[in-house]
Amino acid sequence: MKYLVGAVGALRNTLKSFDIWSNHQFDMKLEKSKENCPTCQNKEYPALLEEDDHITTLCGRETVQIHTGQKLDLTSWSKRLSQVANVKETPFLVRVELSNNERLVLFPDGRVLVQGTEDISRAKSIFSQYIGG
Repeated sequence: MKYLVGAVGALRNTLKSFDIWSNHQFDMKLEKSKENCPTCQNKEYPALLEEDDHITTLCGRETVQIHTGQKLDLTSWSKRLSQVANVKETPFLVRVELSNNERLVLFPDGRVLVQGTEDISRAKSIFSQYIGG
């Protein structure tokens, strides 16, 4: 609200989240913008302009999103990946804990998040190793 009304001096450096149902609150610390990021510095969104948008780096999140272009059967992937990693399945996603603080998050619409890296080559390698393609 402070931002919307122009009270920039009163802004805090966290994003406050409220879960009204469970009565929980959470403050997420906001990092400073990256100097070499076109989105952070120039408000440009190159990933939205690219023709080949199946791979996108999520700035500041240490995450690369790869869109397979196909629906994913979460139950099938959960069973398959549980043989090689720690897997948590919900009705909405499958989260896979890998070594080196890296993770995969699979969504039924075909999106796969490779977390723990912003390096597209590394993300592709992890994706290839566990998902294929």
